[in-house]
Amino acid sequence: MGYDIPEQLKANDNGDYSVLSTQPQKVTIEGVGKEREGALGCGQSGFITYRIIVEPTQTVLQKIN
Repeated sequence: MGYDIPEQLKANDNGDYSVLSTQPQKVTIEGVGKEREGALGCGQSGFITYRIIVEPTQTVLQKIN
């Protein structure tokens, strides 16, 4: 518990990353891209955002927008 992304890995040319929550045996991390989704030919205009939930037996990747 108490995990945080090292400072040098919190941002890069692709996006910004943050830990949303830490629980016993579960960490949720979110990445927000630097490009707007509409720039890729999609109808939405928000920044591309993904969330990854890491547990001992599974990893779930969710597209937020």
